[in-house]
Amino acid sequence: MTMRLSRLAAYRIQWVSDCGGGSYYPLDIHMRQETILLTIGWWDQAYRVSRDNLSAAERSGAPLPLANCRYNLAGVLTRMGRNQEAIRLYGEALDGFQATGERVRAAHALKNIGNIHKAGAGYQEAKEYYCQAMEIFKAMDASEGVVDVEMNLGNIFADQGDYRRAWDHYERSIALARRLGYSRGLFYLLYNAATVLKEQGDNQTALDMYQESLALGHRLGDRRGTIMAMGNIGEIYLEMGEYQRAMDEFRQVQEGSRDMGDLAGLAYAAEYMGRTHYQTGDLDRAAGLLKQCLQLFTQLGERASQARARGHLGMVWLAMGDLARARTALEEAVREAEACGVRYDLCEGHYHCAELLLRSGEAGAGEHNRSAVQISRAIGRKDVLFLAEVQALKIDFGDGRHEESLACLGDMMERENTKCQKAMLYYEQWRMLKAMGNWTQAEVARHKSRQLYRELLEETGNARCRERLAELEGAQA
Repeated sequence: MTMRLSRLAAYRIQWVSDCGGGSYYPLDIHMRQETILLTIGWWDQAYRVSRDNLSAAERSGAPLPLANCRYNLAGVLTRMGRNQEAIRLYGEALDGFQATGERVRAAHALKNIGNIHKAGAGYQEAKEYYCQAMEIFKAMDASEGVVDVEMNLGNIFADQGDYRRAWDHYERSIALARRLGYSRGLFYLLYNAATVLKEQGDNQTALDMYQESLALGHRLGDRRGTIMAMGNIGEIYLEMGEYQRAMDEFRQVQEGSRDMGDLAGLAYAAEYMGRTHYQTGDLDRAAGLLKQCLQLFTQLGERASQARARGHLGMVWLAMGDLARARTALEEAVREAEACGVRYDLCEGHYHCAELLLRSGEAGAGEHNRSAVQISRAIGRKDVLFLAEVQALKIDFGDGRHEESLACLGDMMERENTKCQKAMLYYEQWRMLKAMGNWTQAEVARHKSRQLYRELLEETGNARCRERLAELEGAQA
């Protein structure tokens, strides 16, 4: 191998090559090994190498290599979920970079400290670090750093459900990354932008973006990134009702994350698989996997993800009829999502709290459901908005506003609805008409809903469709 010797050639570390032979490299070149190991997913080896490098740098006493080694070890520790240690090392690296005039490296340290705060839902602290980093990147004409920070700011707005502002950041940074030929930045940008599109119901465009991101990830050799892209592709299949294809993707996430020792990847895999089992009606397996993912997210200190996992677990217990455990999980999910400012999960939590209270006949369903409507409408989350609007009509009907509720339901039927939404609307119309004694029209609604649920069951195997179809086929209008 040909390389340029650096001024640190005296401080050499042994590299044991794949074939077992030993050779010696200057410290700054050896440090590249840990970055490669981290990228391909060999985290244990990356940790060992980065720790050894730091020891060698401490012995050398050279300020810049010491700062670089602290920075690199902090990156490995972040992947391992050891965030407080990582923040301390990033802070020490930041001091070293500032002392040696390495302003761009200092900005990267600030950006990464911001990333850790963001993962813990410390959004205000994260923004402060990102803004400091952005100021340096712009001053130093470090355009790739600008791309990274634009994306990270977009991620905060996406977490908070402000999709318009998130998309503004993504759009600017995607254009800049393409112009620069910054493939790694573009890889993560496409991944995050696709997630925002998916959350707003644009599954096909999101799938196209994920596929482009996945191809880039393979080309770059970024194993963890490609695994997470597979998870999101699987999530789109899950929402489309293609459960086997979804599970195939999630198993790849699980296997790859296990190979790397990636606790976050294992947590997401457990969450994805648990949600799939919920949709197919295997509630015991769903509950087991969601408990597992909640434990992992708690271990990692990812508060927003904990709220989401509790919400999904509450939905499973609600489907099981365990209202006490469902109540505890859903109320905690709402509190955590509200504390983190994650409106995407907050609106869903309010919807399911209303569902639980409506089922148990307790007061408070209307208040929770109004919150679900308001938040989902504000952030453009169409799936929850539709469900909450239907549930609002059920609440009004239960309060005696029969004709008004039935008329509003008719108005909803005039919209451009999906097959699943049409089936649900006819189902609720059947129940309302039956309760009002309008048997002839109720039978028409029952027939239409039954036909749609039969088609949906054949297409997806969804457990809720199976339950509704059984009720419709066994009922007398």
